[in-house]
Amino acid sequence: MWPIVLMAAGIAGASLSLAADAPILALVVSVLFGLAVYRWPVVAPRVLGGMAATLFLAAPCVVWLTRKLGWFQELEGSVSLSWSQRMGYWRHATDWIGDHPLRGWGLDASREFAPGIILHPHNGALQIWLELGLIGAVSVAVFWGVLFANLSRPERDAGRAAAAATAGAYLVFSAVSFGVWQEWWLALGAVAATACMAVQHQAAPEKRPA
Repeated sequence: MWPIVLMAAGIAGASLSLAADAPILALVVSVLFGLAVYRWPVVAPRVLGGMAATLFLAAPCVVWLTRKLGWFQELEGSVSLSWSQRMGYWRHATDWIGDHPLRGWGLDASREFAPGIILHPHNGALQIWLELGLIGAVSVAVFWGVLFANLSRPERDAGRAAAAATAGAYLVFSAVSFGVWQEWWLALGAVAATACMAVQHQAAPEKRPA
């Protein structure tokens, strides 16, 4: 337990000193996801899978609706510069998603939308919609839904809770920071998934012959 506490304290301390919000948010979400899956091992993974799928399917609608209600503009004008820039990218991305909602603009097309979007929308769900359209969004929603649902088990498992926590952190950073197709980001996801599978395999009880 102490190594986990020290690691969390280190992440929080570094994030606060650098005025970085995303690591703090990722830490909070990962802890909540991990605790939920450990406490409710059957239901929580399915609920989290539904939430993740909804995130990817509904992202443009959320931005569009909050803009129509005026909430988006009000929030955009009151947050820090870094968050205001992100929200500007999200606003522009939603406008261009509306032009090709079914098929999108093509893989990695976000780079072509400067200055409205610099490199990518800084939101994985909106980037998928912008580049791959509804088809891509449904595919990614199914991927994350199945990934979380597969963690559902009748017994409590620390390894599966750790996997849910890791997935939660990855989703947070994808939602506010990194581009979907950045090579190092995809590689990190692969390494994290491999580590989670190794932990689950190590934690699984050995079946001995009777």
